[in-house]
Amino acid sequence: DLADQVQPNQEQQGLLDALKAASVKAVDIMQQACPGELPSTPTGRLAAMRTRVDAMLKAVEVVRPALDKFYQSLSDEQRERFIAVDQGEQASGAQAGSNLNDLCQGDLRTKSGLPIDRIERTLHLNTDQEMGLRSLDQATLDSAKMLQAKCQPDQSLTPPGRLAAMQDRLQVMEKALDTTQAALTKFYGSLSDEQKAQFDRISVRAS
Repeated sequence: DLADQVQPNQEQQGLLDALKAASVKAVDIMQQACPGELPSTPTGRLAAMRTRVDAMLKAVEVVRPALDKFYQSLSDEQRERFIAVDQGEQASGAQAGSNLNDLCQGDLRTKSGLPIDRIERTLHLNTDQEMGLRSLDQATLDSAKMLQAKCQPDQSLTPPGRLAAMQDRLQVMEKALDTTQAALTKFYGSLSDEQKAQFDRISVRAS
């Protein structure tokens, strides 16, 4: 337990209680954002991902002020103990950071763009739709570049430093999602119902 390791005084205990309350609230925010069932359309899946990233960012914003206040109140010796506890939790996979790495490197990173040729072949696109698909492909690649620039292993040693880095990465992920979402919504909206059904099948296989 953190209190056992850090041995806070009365004032620090009050700040630790506030941090615990903020953490409980953060977990609740993230749980509410997790969809029971993944949407079947690419636009729905991307919107669900955006909701999840928004929730993670909101959770970090709830915890960060409380964590900063508690950490600032600690002596150097207490900080060392706090860092040791925090690193122990990281090693056991108990931190949200590992989930963020998965999200950053797995769900959101596009390694080679869209299967353009297969989409064109299957959907028989008109000229305007082809232009929309090219824009979507470019937006997807642009998003991947944004993420690759930020999705590096976290080098921060202190708990406040790691949380600040997480907030920074989540903000970039939001920007990347916005870029893709705008292009996807436009392209998807230009398709007929038959083309949408075909595109849904292709995107499920590609993901």
